[in-house]
Amino acid sequence: MRRHPRSTQPYKATPVQVAAICYRHKAGSTQFLLVRTTSGRWTFPKGRLEDGLSQAQVAALEAFEEGGVVGTVDPRPVGRYLHRKESLRGYRSKDVTVLAFLMEVKKAALPAESYRTPRWFMANDAKQRLAVGRRAKYLHTVEHVFDFALRKISRQSAR
Repeated sequence: MRRHPRSTQPYKATPVQVAAICYRHKAGSTQFLLVRTTSGRWTFPKGRLEDGLSQAQVAALEAFEEGGVVGTVDPRPVGRYLHRKESLRGYRSKDVTVLAFLMEVKKAALPAESYRTPRWFMANDAKQRLAVGRRAKYLHTVEHVFDFALRKISRQSAR
C-alpha cells in the first residue's frame, strides 16, 4: 500500500526525526540548502524530536544549528521519507522515518555546528547531491518528498 507523501505516519517500527527543506528565492530562481553529514553525504538539516517543541519548531532549530538559517516554517509536513542512519562509531545502522517541513529562509549566517558545511543548490543540483551514496529504496522516498516540495513551492510562488 502506497501512502501519500504528506502522510505523517512513520514507516513500520522506525524512530522518527524531523528535517527542514530550506529554500530561498534568489535572482529569479529557487535554491535549496543542503548540509554535509559527518559521513560526507549531502542532506537536509535534520534531527531528533525534542520535548516541549513541536515538530515544525524542531525543523527550524535543526535548520539554524546545522545550516545557520532562520525563516518561516510551514507547520504541516510536506511528507516523510526513509533514511538510513549510518553509524561511524561502530553502532548498528538503522532506518529512520524523517518528517520533512518546508522552510522559507529569511536570513543566513554561519551554522552553530561549526563542522557542518551548508551550501545552496539549484533544484536539479540538490537532487543530484541527495542521490550520492543513497541506496535506491532511500533515494526514491527522499526524491518523492523533494518533488512534492518543489510543486508546493511553485504553486505558492504563482500566487
